[in-house]
Amino acid sequence: MISYSSPLDHLNPLQAKAVRVLDSHLLVEAGPGTGKTRVLTARASWLAREGVLPESILAVTFTNKAAGEMRDRIGLQGTIPGLEVTTFHSWAYRFISSMLPAGDTVTVISEAEQKRIFSEVAKRLGLEARARDFFDRLQYLKQFYPVSIEDEPEEIRLLAKEYSDYLRRHGLYDYDDLILSAAALLAAAGHGKDFPLSYAHILVDEFQDISPAQYSMLRLMSGSTTLVTAIGDQNQAIYGFRGADPMLMEQFRKDFTPCTRISLVHAYRCPQQFLDAAGKVLGSSSPPKLESVSNQAGTIILKRFRDYEKEAAWIAGRIDQICGGTSFESFNQGTATGQVMRSLSDIAVLYRINKLGDAIAERLEKAGIPFQISSKSSTSYMKMLDMLQHLFDILDSRAEKYHISRLPSGLQEDLRNAGPVWRDRFRTLEAATMAEMLAQLFGWDLDPDIKGLTERAVRLYRQGQPLSLAIREEQDHLDFQVEAVSLLSIHASKGLEFPVVFLSGCEQGIIPWKKGDMDEELRLLYVALTRASEQVFITCAARRRLWGRTTATGCSSVLERLGGLVSKEPPVVKKKKKKKARQKKLF
Repeated sequence: MISYSSPLDHLNPLQAKAVRVLDSHLLVEAGPGTGKTRVLTARASWLAREGVLPESILAVTFTNKAAGEMRDRIGLQGTIPGLEVTTFHSWAYRFISSMLPAGDTVTVISEAEQKRIFSEVAKRLGLEARARDFFDRLQYLKQFYPVSIEDEPEEIRLLAKEYSDYLRRHGLYDYDDLILSAAALLAAAGHGKDFPLSYAHILVDEFQDISPAQYSMLRLMSGSTTLVTAIGDQNQAIYGFRGADPMLMEQFRKDFTPCTRISLVHAYRCPQQFLDAAGKVLGSSSPPKLESVSNQAGTIILKRFRDYEKEAAWIAGRIDQICGGTSFESFNQGTATGQVMRSLSDIAVLYRINKLGDAIAERLEKAGIPFQISSKSSTSYMKMLDMLQHLFDILDSRAEKYHISRLPSGLQEDLRNAGPVWRDRFRTLEAATMAEMLAQLFGWDLDPDIKGLTERAVRLYRQGQPLSLAIREEQDHLDFQVEAVSLLSIHASKGLEFPVVFLSGCEQGIIPWKKGDMDEELRLLYVALTRASEQVFITCAARRRLWGRTTATGCSSVLERLGGLVSKEPPVVKKKKKKKARQKKLF
């Protein structure tokens, strides 16, 4: 018997109403901070308490971090054996694995490996000059099921075939192929009518991020008696470049009938000022007015700088002040107060493109302020992660010949000669010891970043998930429990919240991004403004250096929509030194 406190505890009436829907599909429209994850996890727990078999309940989201948070929240209601919480791609991976003949494996390659293989194929066909464009186009086409490339240029059709043949020969799947292959297997199995994996309830979080291919897979996963819950917010749809389509929330109401629709309007994270500012950014497409339940009075401050270096220096200094002057510089200069007003982990610096984080990271490091930044842009870090992914697939005998061929030649020979001994030893070592062994194997200096990466990789491997799925998104490279300022893109910040947010680089051509879809760029700024619960600092520079070029910029014109909701921080007034009284001179 499962025993836990009522899942309805601490829910407002609209949230509780959404949790209790039993006789229809459910669409919950939930703006930032309105408790959508709380509703989804409470609903999963409530269904189990009402007698729905836990193994027939599936909760799905899009990122590993979100899935982990959902598991933790459901766990607060009590252990519910059999209730599955996962991501779309992880579910597809396990499903495909279960459908393969005994002994066959699913080997998922990393994004870097996908691009490398695609470039090799393009070079062989004499198409390397446009390999990147063709790769992006093919990845977009794979967001639809079934994939249709008949109307594409001949070069793309040829590349797609050769790339697909290469993967098939080596027993490999790329990330998007997981969804497409799972959908094809589900369709072949008969639409779930007599399918052994059909579910009584499927609950989908962040539904605005769903792609047409994932939506097709969801429909195929749903048997005739399955009830689907979709929770999302069209105004936080920021992944159109990946194929996500927020209009699928409206399509959901047509395809999943009967459907109950509930809108959550009470926001618990942001002060009303932040919600109003975010709404003004969207302009005529502004969402229904959200009502803040927070009693916190928020502040939005705009700062303009002569150049990006001044901006970075000010951000570092302001963070130091917020945290009570705890940096090395403060101690050296004797300005530290010793009073920590804010934890470093309470602060995030967000930006439109990752390159903007470099100058800020450099300044924080100089000041001795602990921070973390996604290492996806670090070539050496990604190379090390790549080696670990190959090694762990070899360990599990997944496309072993292929993965050995991708390692340095000396290591290839060592592994061939090692036989099964190293595999047995690997499975018995502690994560920290294994990190040292891996560093020695690859000749790495075991600095904190690499030590943390290898230890985490070992733990994830032992949980049964391929690293190519477990460490993929920008969030997967960060640990939000550590005592450090988080530097990350606005895209990666969705689903997160911090008391204090710095939004840097808010300049014309950067946000909104000059090559982006304007509506989606506005939604991106909407997301950024609603990550904070107390303070938002918006910064822009008159001159910005990106990719080796310094250009004149200016504050984004979109900021003008915020009007009186934004304050300009008053300049620091230096006190004049009092002149000492001097004795009058005789002459």
